[in-house]
Amino acid sequence: MDVPDAFLMPYVMNLVYVLTGVALIYLVFTVFLTWLVQQIPRNPVKDPPRWGTVTDTMIPAIDGGYLEVWRIDPKGRSRGIVVFAHGWGRNRDRMVKRAQIFARWGFTAVMHSARDHGNSSPKQCMNAVRFAEDIASVILWVGEPVLLYGHSAGSAGAIIAAAGHPSMVRLLFLEASYAHTREALLSLYRWVHPAFGKLFGPMIVFWMDIFYRGATNRYGPAVKSFIDAYLGGRSQVDRHGL
Repeated sequence: MDVPDAFLMPYVMNLVYVLTGVALIYLVFTVFLTWLVQQIPRNPVKDPPRWGTVTDTMIPAIDGGYLEVWRIDPKGRSRGIVVFAHGWGRNRDRMVKRAQIFARWGFTAVMHSARDHGNSSPKQCMNAVRFAEDIASVILWVGEPVLLYGHSAGSAGAIIAAAGHPSMVRLLFLEASYAHTREALLSLYRWVHPAFGKLFGPMIVFWMDIFYRGATNRYGPAVKSFIDAYLGGRSQVDRHGL
């Protein structure tokens, strides 16, 4: 016996309403997660430099805020200046042990905390492009060509900053870098929790692509054409962790 369409229609419409509601909740929730993952985690440490002549200062950021900066000059003649850019959720203190290695070789070390990190000014939705803005502010404050050392998210920022100011970067070091921003984010979310990464990760990256107009792909370290076009092959890139 055939079931009348009029009898089935309310069930079909209810199912459509439920699925539409679930989809809307999922979309709204993933938008919230996209905002949330850019706010946390924050894991700063306290590890001030204990060598050379330390200058502890604040410099202007591009948006009218400020960046906390250390400059540590060696006792003797400096062999050059190394600017250190920390990773996501860290602060300038995280780069002290790395800076000590270069200090033993006679280099001046400059370390800063990106906006919304350490004691620098707050900034919503930090990302590699904004990391790069802060690195560029520090390089211009130094006022002479530097060796640029970037770790993790700081490495992506270092590439972008070097691309915008190639004459100010003598050598580019990338530690714990990644080839493609999109794949790095998805791997990170799967590392946090496999189910979270599979269920929400792709949608979080999708919203980031919309919000940042595709920057997650354009600013990946593996985009050789981007690096070559701006750096002209003048910088050497050490991609540890790739």
